[in-house]
Amino acid sequence: MKKIFLFLMMTLLVVPLFAQTTEMLSKKEFQDEKRKLNDNIESAKRAAAEAKKLIQKQELVNDTLKTLLRVEQSLARENADSLEAANVKIRDLQDRIDQTKVN
Repeated sequence: MKKIFLFLMMTLLVVPLFAQTTEMLSKKEFQDEKRKLNDNIESAKRAAAEAKKLIQKQELVNDTLKTLLRVEQSLARENADSLEAANVKIRDLQDRIDQTKVN
């Protein structure tokens, strides 16, 4: 009778401890998986932030290049106008020279 009682007591003590151990392992595995997922999420966030910074930098470069292009086009128009004015003066001078040769 003592042996049966001892066996029942051992069974009642060991089974809950085994269940707790299994539950603890499951919790530990869950925590490990959760940590891995969080690490992956953080890595993805960092990569996204880097990509966003690169895009912003590229947009800034594009805006700067557009501004420089507008300035260069404006200068080219001014130079073309200046050359046209110089050509008009040269033609006027050439006409005067031709008229003085004829007279």
